[in-house]
Order: sequence, then structure tokens, then C-alpha cells
Amino acid sequence: MSHNPASQKVKIYTFSAISLIAVTIVLRIINFLCIYDPAIDYFRKHPLHTGYRTLCLLTVLWLLSMLIFIPRYAFSPKCAPNAGTFSRAMGLFCGCASAASFFFFRNCMAYYTAHAKFYQLLSLFCLLSAAYFLLLFSDKIAAPARALCGYLTLLWFGLILSVTYLNLYVPMNSPFKVTLHMALITLMLHVLEDTRRNVGRSFRIHYYAYTLIGILCCGLASFPVLIAYLLNFYPDVDYLFYAVLMLGLFLHLCARAWDCYRMLMTTPPATPEEIEEEEKKRAARKKKDAKKEENAPNSTENDKGENTHVS
Repeated sequence: MSHNPASQKVKIYTFSAISLIAVTIVLRIINFLCIYDPAIDYFRKHPLHTGYRTLCLLTVLWLLSMLIFIPRYAFSPKCAPNAGTFSRAMGLFCGCASAASFFFFRNCMAYYTAHAKFYQLLSLFCLLSAAYFLLLFSDKIAAPARALCGYLTLLWFGLILSVTYLNLYVPMNSPFKVTLHMALITLMLHVLEDTRRNVGRSFRIHYYAYTLIGILCCGLASFPVLIAYLLNFYPDVDYLFYAVLMLGLFLHLCARAWDCYRMLMTTPPATPEEIEEEEKKRAARKKKDAKKEENAPNSTENDKGENTHVS
């Protein structure tokens, strides 16, 4: 067990997050059971709904405060959350679910003809993104391959966000659509932070914070929707599929959060040598970005000069 003081902060955030996430999801289910009106696809005005929204906002802000109260070098930048047995099992489940969604999106092409091209891309990317979850089975896969699969998964989530946003059959402020979009955005943040490590960047506490927020949002996008469907509150088959998919991703994030928690409980703080090395890398990246910004105006001026000469 590590004597790192930051580990105690992580423990406090973890156990408080479990409590807040559970209460928020239960309160969301109670909202659906008591004050949801299927006729308008929204909730009736009630203090329960105000309480849910307030608690949800406070939970997200509390988890984001982790980025402020846990210093940058509280943990060694060389640490990495290795996949455990639960993560490998959930990776297999999500990989199979991602691949199986190919058939769902192919059927959507015939129904949503206006967005057939989007669904055609979705059916392709769901097969490619399945590799991202299946790669949890092996630690021997090269980091560039993992990063490529991460980028493909980001595109997959982005396409799902696009087609559901453009679906005019579901109102824009529908609680099902809003929670699905929240879940997809937090999933993209989680995958982006994971992909960041695969391209050579060091571990940041952001990974754990985004994973916990993703657990909250995926839970809100799955459990209440499944219960609403079982009670015939919302018989939309599309969102039933998304709810099942979000349930699988909820379990996947829970597994990854457990892997990260175990790692943080045994990881020492960054040594002075590691901090110096990281600062040098950051300085080099900033210098490289500054050179790109300096070269960009020059290339624009050269293009204008060439166009004037031709004319």
C-alpha cells in the first residue's frame, strides 16, 4: 500500500462518487415512475425533478473538482491502469455488442432514409471500434494500434451523437436524448484520455475523473430507460438499443475505474527526476506548437503572393 497522501483524497472521491451516483440514478428512476408524462415526452413540474437536476450537477462538479484538489504530479506519470479480469470480461462484452450493433444500424438505413449515409458509416465504424474493447485482452499489442482503435471509437461515438441529434422523431429536449448525449460526450472524454496515454503521454488524474463521470452518465442513460421501456412509458426500440449499449459501457467503465483505483492506491508520488523529465517534454511540445503557429501565417502570405502573381 502506498503512503502517498493523494491516495487518501482518491479514496474520499471514490466512495463519495459511488454514493452520489447511486442516489442520482435512483432519483432519476423515481422521476420516471412518478412525474414523467409520455404525452409530452417530458417531466411535469415537480420538486423531485428540480432535486434530481441539482444533485446531478453537484455530482459532476464534485468529480471535476478532483482536477483541482489533486496536484498534477501527485502520482508517478509512468503509472498505467492495467486491465484486470473484470475489465477483460467487460471488454469482450462491449466488443461483441459493438460488432453486433452492425445489424441494428444496417436496419436503420432502410427506416431513416434521409440519414442513410450516416447509418452506413455507423455500421462500418461499429466493427472497427470493436477492436478497441477487445484489445483489453492483451497487453502485447503495440501502443500505435491501440491509439488507432481509440480514434476509431471516438468517431463511432461522434456518429451516434450526430444521428440521434438529427433524429427529428424524438424532441430535442427529450430526457432520453439528453442523457444519451451526455453519456456519449463523457465516453468520448474517457476514450480520448485513454488514447492520449497510447500516444506516449503520461497518466493524468483526468482519466479517473472522466471515468467516474462517464459511469454516472451511462447509468442515467441506461437504467431509467430500460425501466421506462418495461413499464411501456417509452416504446421506442431505437433508444432501447442505446440503453442496452450504454448499460454495457457502464459496466466497462466500472471495471476500468476499479483498475485505476487499485493502481492509484499503490502508486507513489512523482519523483523530482520524473517531474523534470515531464516539464522538459511539455516545454518541447509548447516550442513545437509555437513554431507551427509562426509558420502558419508565413505559408498563408506565400499562398496569397502566388495567387496575386498568377492573376
